[in-house]
Amino acid sequence: MPAMSKKRISGLKIYIILMLAANLILAFIVGRAFFSEKKPNASASHTNGNDVTENSFVADQRTDRPSISDFQKWYYTPDRGIPADADLNVTREDTYGEWKATVYVTGKTAKDDKILLLNIEIIGEGDNVTLTMDWYSSTDIGKSETTDETSKKDTVLDGVWKNGAIVISDGKNEFEIPDFYKLNGKEYGMGSGTMDGLRIDIGLVRNEQ
Repeated sequence: MPAMSKKRISGLKIYIILMLAANLILAFIVGRAFFSEKKPNASASHTNGNDVTENSFVADQRTDRPSISDFQKWYYTPDRGIPADADLNVTREDTYGEWKATVYVTGKTAKDDKILLLNIEIIGEGDNVTLTMDWYSSTDIGKSETTDETSKKDTVLDGVWKNGAIVISDGKNEFEIPDFYKLNGKEYGMGSGTMDGLRIDIGLVRNEQ
């Protein structure tokens, strides 16, 4: 996966400090709502790329709502990649279930970049795979503003497994998640491509089962 430019990394350092403070406020306002009750899963009826009608987050023993701190030490770094001592023995079935996730959206300039935090559920059967993207927050790096996205409808994307990677290709969204590994009691995933015509990089993390 290509490294980010030094300019964007410098901006991220400032962003991470601000984001940690913003997350504390955001968690105080909305966090308990997600951990104190189970929410029903979204309806299984959907079409590729459509939003479902309700927020579907259900915390399990391996995941909860994401924070920038879940990603800053291993993903938002200039030299991110698969560590040499990582366990690459990951099957399709190993990837299924809930993940904490981040999506870095590259804008026309560094000031237009955004960092999204969300939960992603991966389910699949055979070569078919479905991602349910349950949005949590969006941060405009140029303005250092974070927006609560928990009321936004889930996005459901249908794709396939191809050459060991999750491939989403529906014309509007074109990205792959090829890199899954385990290390020190955690599971990780990385991918990249485009959504709505903008460059994205995706990071996934959760506790190992």
